[in-house]
Amino acid sequence: KYPMPSLSRLSTTLLNYCRFSRLPWQPTRLLCDQPAPRLPRVYEPEYLDYKPDYPAANQFNLSFTCHEYPVLERFVKYAHSLLRNQFKLGPDNCRQVPYPQRKTIVDLYQPESTKVRDTFQLITYRRVLIVDNLPAVEMSLLINLLAHNLPEGVNLKIEQPSEEDDEFRFVPDLEVQELKKQVELGRSGK
Repeated sequence: KYPMPSLSRLSTTLLNYCRFSRLPWQPTRLLCDQPAPRLPRVYEPEYLDYKPDYPAANQFNLSFTCHEYPVLERFVKYAHSLLRNQFKLGPDNCRQVPYPQRKTIVDLYQPESTKVRDTFQLITYRRVLIVDNLPAVEMSLLINLLAHNLPEGVNLKIEQPSEEDDEFRFVPDLEVQELKKQVELGRSGK
């Protein structure tokens, strides 16, 4: 009753379907391909699921310094994503802190004289990652990963947080200091 399509016509239709469809052609899934249902664990001891609690390291700073800003910023971004994604630290336990740049004037003298040949301004950029509650077992792994991937020119220093660093981080507001002086002079004048 119905004409049987030729094999070549059927194969070209199938090829056109595979070629122009968005998803690749996949065979239908057989019933035996599905995973077996999980049986209750009656005869397994309870200590197999035990995960020991490792002590967490105290809060520490990973201080990165470099003379090239793009290199430093890219590596700090890598280190921050490593801590957030691979070591599973949340935003409260790992945060990035920028510090103002430091400018150093470098003088090059002529050989065997006190006459200055060239003067350079060397800028040092610094970024700090403050890490808290990192398991002590993972700390050595983190340090090894950062040390092996450290780009040329970037220095890594691991240190305890200090109040001097926090004070240096904030840029002083000269207008606020002027107003405070005026208030003190006004109080002492009364």
